This record gives sequence, structure tokens and C-alpha cells, in this order.
Amino acid sequence: MSGGAPTGKWPTLPPQLEGKRPSGEAKLTVKRPGLPEVTFDLDKAEFTIGRATNEVDLTLDDDSVSRKHAVLTRDERGYFRLTDLGSKNGIHFADRTVRRLNLVDGDEFAIGKAHFVFHAEMKRFEAPPEGSLVPRPRQDSVFADVSIPRPQAEDGDFGEDAARGSGIPDPAEPR
Repeated sequence: MSGGAPTGKWPTLPPQLEGKRPSGEAKLTVKRPGLPEVTFDLDKAEFTIGRATNEVDLTLDDDSVSRKHAVLTRDERGYFRLTDLGSKNGIHFADRTVRRLNLVDGDEFAIGKAHFVFHAEMKRFEAPPEGSLVPRPRQDSVFADVSIPRPQAEDGDFGEDAARGSGIPDPAEPR
């Protein structure tokens, strides 16, 4: 088996992402026992990690790693997600075994005996270019001041006296 070198062809981005490369750079540093540290550019939408030499982008020669162990995906917005592909041993993150992980710069995780460090320069929050159409916020998701009507007196039960005795502050009264 291979000593852990990347294998397989690196396909281009899917058609819907062609020409719309998310801003920022991402890299994955791999540290394996007895082998030099290697860093990969993550410049495609999917990066598969596993033991099957001809079916993955990064081969790990480790019996605790599944043939297709995990896939690192990058969506059109520039977010990265590491997903376990049904492996027996999972992905180790922060002393836990996880099946899914949204990655941010500096995250460290392990698959088998290999230790990974994710590096990303994510520029998703930069201001849009001049003249671009920016969607308006949804009206149902924006906080706004709303006037709340005062209870109307009905049969004398909910008048001003009832409000004063309830401990509810009267917005009309100065504080």
C-alpha cells in the first residue's frame, strides 16, 4: 500500500460552482507517525480520506481507517464540513468521537493514527462589491419596536386599577 500520498484524480468543481470559487484559502496539514508532515491545498468541492488507494484523495495506511472513511466538503458559501462516511471508528475531535464537524480555522481532529489541522482564511463577511445586488433581510427575521395595546376595560375587570395592582409597569407613567 501507499505510504499516505494523495491518490486519484482531482475533479473540477461541480457545474453550479464553476467560476464561483469561494473567497479565501483552505489547507489541511496531516501528521502521521513515522512520516513527514504534509499540507494539502483544499481547492475542490470534495476531498475524501480513507484507506482505498484508488477511491480517495488522501490514502491513510492504517487498519483503523475505513476504505472511504470521511469526506471534507466545501459549499458554495465557503463553509467546510467534515463528514464520517459510516466508518467503524469515526472522527476524533476534542476527545470525542464525532460523525460530523463544521470546520473553522485551527480545528484539529484525528482519523486513525493521523492527526489533522485545518487552516482557512475565510473572507465570507467582506463587504459586497460596489453595484452588486445584496438581498434585503427578511422582514420576519428583523427585530423591531412594536407598540403593544393596553388592555381595554371589559365589565370593569381590566381597567387601570387592575394593571396597577398586577405589578406590570405602565409605559405611559414616567419612571
